[in-house]
Amino acid sequence: MASARDLLERFRPAGTPGAAAPAGVPYDRGAALEDELRPVLALLSPTEERCAARVHEAVASAEQIRADAVARGAALLAGARLQAEVARAEAAEALQRRSDEEAAAEMGRAAQAAGEVRARARHRLPELTARVLAATRAALSAPRQDRPDAAGAAPLPGAAPDPGSG
Repeated sequence: MASARDLLERFRPAGTPGAAAPAGVPYDRGAALEDELRPVLALLSPTEERCAARVHEAVASAEQIRADAVARGAALLAGARLQAEVARAEAAEALQRRSDEEAAAEMGRAAQAAGEVRARARHRLPELTARVLAATRAALSAPRQDRPDAAGAAPLPGAAPDPGSG
């Protein structure tokens, strides 16, 4: 360790302008500080090496954690995509099923309406048939001048000429 005198010598300038003084060697303050701090810094060297090793380990651990997180994220994403596809398929199936049920219900209503129309037609057919037959018989048995074609109406197209008109 440096003595008090050596410590004070550090602050003594050498070669300052002015009157002649005893000869001195210019003082290299940086070298002196370096010489003084070298043993202390040498004691810190193992600590610096341990710190550097820990930083290296921390970087490697962080990279491993990041890689694991990326893998977990990719697995989650793949699972989510699969679940989305399953959900889409289930939704499409439910929509198709509902559409089929609505179509079947509509077909049932249409069949019921058609059955009601057939029932009304069966119920009304005898009466309508009787009315048509009565009107046809009345038209055929009526005198010739009462017929519409005899009253100046033109015969129906494609009808055979009436043998009585002439």
